Amino acid sequence: VPKSKIFTFSPALAPGQKANVVFSGTDGANLATQGKYKLSAWTRLSGENILSTRNDSVLTSDTVVVSSPFSLPVPTIVDLATATLNGWREGRGVFAPNSSNASDWNVQFTPAGTIGITFSSSTTVDPQREWLYSPVYIATPATSFTFKAFVVAANNLGPSTNGMGDDSVSVRVSTDCGRIWRTVRRFSQANILTNTLSNTPTEFSFPITTGTENLTVGFFANNNATAAPLPYRFIIDDLKVKNAIANDLGVVAILNPVTNSALCTLSAPSILKVVVKNFGTAPQTSVPVGYRVNGGPLVSETFSRPSIARNATDTITFSPANGPNLSAPGNYTFSAFTQVQGEDSETRLNDTLKNYTFRSVAPVAVAASGLFDNFDRYPNSFFLPIGWTRETAQATEWQILGLRGVDTIIGGIASITNSLTFRALNSNRSSFFVTPRYLLSTAQGTNLQFDYRIIESRRSGTPLSLQDSTIFEVTNNCGLSWQRLWLLNARTHIQSANYRTVFFDLASYLGQEVAFRMRSFLFRTDAGGCYFDIDQFRIGQPVAISRSAAALGIVLAPNPASSSINIQFGALKASQVTIVSALGKVAASYQVAGSAGSYNISGLAKGVYSVIVAGKDGQKASIKFVKE
Repeated sequence: VPKSKIFTFSPALAPGQKANVVFSGTDGANLATQGKYKLSAWTRLSGENILSTRNDSVLTSDTVVVSSPFSLPVPTIVDLATATLNGWREGRGVFAPNSSNASDWNVQFTPAGTIGITFSSSTTVDPQREWLYSPVYIATPATSFTFKAFVVAANNLGPSTNGMGDDSVSVRVSTDCGRIWRTVRRFSQANILTNTLSNTPTEFSFPITTGTENLTVGFFANNNATAAPLPYRFIIDDLKVKNAIANDLGVVAILNPVTNSALCTLSAPSILKVVVKNFGTAPQTSVPVGYRVNGGPLVSETFSRPSIARNATDTITFSPANGPNLSAPGNYTFSAFTQVQGEDSETRLNDTLKNYTFRSVAPVAVAASGLFDNFDRYPNSFFLPIGWTRETAQATEWQILGLRGVDTIIGGIASITNSLTFRALNSNRSSFFVTPRYLLSTAQGTNLQFDYRIIESRRSGTPLSLQDSTIFEVTNNCGLSWQRLWLLNARTHIQSANYRTVFFDLASYLGQEVAFRMRSFLFRTDAGGCYFDIDQFRIGQPVAISRSAAALGIVLAPNPASSSINIQFGALKASQVTIVSALGKVAASYQVAGSAGSYNISGLAKGVYSVIVAGKDGQKASIKFVKE
């Protein structure tokens, strides 16, 4: 039934001018019944002729869809395998979604093997303004929104090492049918999954309203004109809008034992720390928590707390009597959960943290003869030695490498030995590695030494910039704190393609379990990149520089010599030959391949020189010759 109303304008509506008019009250449209409505509007001005009346009406009728808000609780989106979104829709738009448009939110597998909803960034389509939004809910101050989120590389669902660039994904809410949205949570490069680029889900829960109102929840993916370094996927799963009950606690993290347990001495009992979160509306002062290890017996304890407010967390430490027995090396899997009475089947879903797994590794006992590794027993690969770990998102930077092209070190011979290498093939690279734990005793001494060099891809020595640095550290408390042993930077680095040996006295750690960490930051290299090589890693008595060459069967001839010298290495498996002048200056250095070698000395000044021969097993011997 048409409705009409006369509107007056003061001052008068000038030619070409527009004005808004509002039908309200009894003049408004009755849209109380759910369904679709087509609206048409027109003017009826006296005195218009047949031609001028053609512009009176909105020729294309607007369609309004009226639906009833959902009463909570609303079920979790569980049937994503068939793209059943329980009333959620997608769209595109800058300030609000256009429901008539599809989006780049798609149903896909998550890294956990479940089905989730994924926004895939594009390096060719800029900008992207993609929406995924819910139906209207009747929300109260007890209403909360929970979901799980991942950020992964677009190509393989592994961890995204390049981040989101200047893109963002926002959680937004609307109380006026989607006309105006406000942001309640934003994920970006600076604030993404608690600053962890991960393929492990992080669960979020927060209240979304302070009053009783009709509420719509949405995700807004904003891919700006400047593309991220590499495509990524932002995946969400287990979306849930629900009303919180009074008492609802859950375990959200396990802090100790740490997952990198190779740095920890586990014991019986071990310290167990968990983080609990109050998902309910009532403050909590009594916290019952239980756990199982490898599916074993239930261990539970009730903790008294001052007060845990809604959405707040607290760290719970089990008493020593209730701590787990983790003294035996092996794999351990934890499940920890709260045991609050009165929760229903829905709220109990957030109680438990399952399958927290870590590996306990016994410390490496250093034998009386010491411990030595020249990395030659491992294949040339992208891996680290057994028991060593990386602390970096770049999966292939610290690794075992062998021959890398022809060695041009002062006319030397190409090396065929392996080294532990940090490949900084681009600028702005950083990477850490951590050794296993070593048990230091009196028998083998307390010296640590290794050889290092920093070379360009052209195999010549490279300088360090003022921003570059390498820090070598030791820990004796499971990695809780680290003490610096060595700092290498532009001031302390000597540019050379030759290996140099560094020594560290660990007498103060006698009888303790220690681990070592190397942190390298290379911010500026040549166009081809550079390599940080480590070799001849030894814990034990210092290796003497001067040993009897005759005892090892090393023979140098001729002596005196004018143009070249020939060296037979005898029983020593030589890896490097260094010629040092009487003043201690390195005159030449060569990598060794084989049991003998011939070396050009015609460019050396007359005088007495020492030849230092380094073996693959860490031994070194010296022999002198006269240059005529």
